[in-house]
Amino acid sequence: MKPLLISLLLASTSLTATARQPTGTTGVYASAGGSTTGGLGQAAAANSFANVNVKAEASASLIDGSLHALAWSSNNPTLPRGCRPDLLHCNWGTSAEVWYHDTITLEGGADIEGIAIPWHWSVNGTTTRGKWWSGAAAYSYFYIGTNPEGWRTATYLDVKNQSREITNTFQLPGQGESLKLYIYASLTTFAEGGAVADYSHTGRFSWDLPEGLSYASASGRFMTAPVPEPASYALMLAGLAVLPWARQRLRLSAARAG
Repeated sequence: MKPLLISLLLASTSLTATARQPTGTTGVYASAGGSTTGGLGQAAAANSFANVNVKAEASASLIDGSLHALAWSSNNPTLPRGCRPDLLHCNWGTSAEVWYHDTITLEGGADIEGIAIPWHWSVNGTTTRGKWWSGAAAYSYFYIGTNPEGWRTATYLDVKNQSREITNTFQLPGQGESLKLYIYASLTTFAEGGAVADYSHTGRFSWDLPEGLSYASASGRFMTAPVPEPASYALMLAGLAVLPWARQRLRLSAARAG
């Protein structure tokens, strides 16, 4: 087996389905192509890697509870002389991985004592095989609860070619009491040999807190992003749909002016 294929196979085997151990009380990390940004005490991180054959993009945010990961590999790669991917002589691939953790403290009150708060974790995206010997993977881990070591038993979701969701509730504490929650979330994608694992618009936490409930987080930023109104969200999606058309019009106008 050629050295190039051996090294890439070893790299792909490192993507085992295990949760990363969090350190400290809060942190955000984004890994793309093997390089990691972010760290303890950070609330958001983004990273990217690209060459002629692969592209990886990763971002994570405690501010809106989201994770995004994309791994792309070319169907028309530039390879060393004599490399025959159709005969398994060589291959090319990359990965994107994101994860965050935080500690949240909710304060109880007489008017909210014992209320069940629903929460939701959802992941969706797509994986596509390439025209060569190829493969793609996508998986997620999630935990929220009162156990500081809860990441060890985080729920594993194999999200390759399917959407996955976790929904549950927790009880608000009584007046004069507090509830400490530990949250951990991760998302990993891998693609090689022309495959694509696109989870760049997915991985999101949400909860339905009663109005007036106070809480604090170790990051100081957890879920502080404003939630868009339904009408505003619809307008935003409509605007995104128009962008490609608008760019094309601008290119045509520039060409005519030139």
